[in-house]
Amino acid sequence: MSIDGQSALMVFYAIFWGVLLPIISKFSPFGINGFNKGWDAAKKNFLRFALAIVILNILPAIWLIILLKWVVSDDKTLLAIFVAAISSISVFGFLNWGYAVFGTKLCVNYLYTPTEFTNLKINFEDASSRSLFLLGLIYFLMFPMLGIVVVRLFLFFSS
Repeated sequence: MSIDGQSALMVFYAIFWGVLLPIISKFSPFGINGFNKGWDAAKKNFLRFALAIVILNILPAIWLIILLKWVVSDDKTLLAIFVAAISSISVFGFLNWGYAVFGTKLCVNYLYTPTEFTNLKINFEDASSRSLFLLGLIYFLMFPMLGIVVVRLFLFFSS
């Protein structure tokens, strides 16, 4: 086997991240069209842009470093690659956080002008921001922990 667990994690993470971005893009999180349309539109656009940078760029990079450092080993085994695949599913927690911030009725008034809201033509979710944040947190905890448990069970039963 020529690929190690950490390299596999980066590949799986990139694939899942590539799936995630088009899904969240319907909310136009990085849209900056309102900067030249008055102070209210500029504030909302800046807040949405700043939140998008943090939730969709900075936090996923930090999470990848955490997974590389503490969850996935650099062994060249099928087990390490399996743990990488399972752990990389946790990136979908950021999708839930993105929906919580950009796609719930609670946050729409703070992040979009009425014109932007109409132009998006999106039926915003009825789910609460709190439940979506919690679901995202479950993704972050459950999948890496599942990978760790699989490794421990494998090591226990193989010895």
